[in-house]
Amino acid sequence: GIFASVIAEALLIVFGFAGAEGYYAMQSDVAETVAGGTAYISICCIWCLGIFLEIIGERLLQASGRTIYTLFTQGTGAVLNIILDPIFILPWGLNLGAAGAGLATFVSNCMACLYFFGLMIAKKKIKLQSS
Repeated sequence: GIFASVIAEALLIVFGFAGAEGYYAMQSDVAETVAGGTAYISICCIWCLGIFLEIIGERLLQASGRTIYTLFTQGTGAVLNIILDPIFILPWGLNLGAAGAGLATFVSNCMACLYFFGLMIAKKKIKLQSS
């Protein structure tokens, strides 16, 4: 459960700092590919807390039989990522390239996680008011 998630997150953070560039260097000799891939995967791995909390929240929703809210939580992250990617990546936006894609993913995951927590707080208040 939670212990395994903490270990997995710690390993991803270590990989983000120490292994990402080596991994991409094994995959390609093109310097731009290695630099872009390293920037993207480093951000996604180092700042993975949002996705871990979002996934835990989704599993809690599924376990409680509220599967429609899982759809909303996942959809929030996905739609926001689609919106933020061009803003963070392209020259007419922030022009951050591959690092922008990683940053958009991080922000989207965090927003989906916050949506989950907001949903749980709202549902608790609704339940208390109706009883």
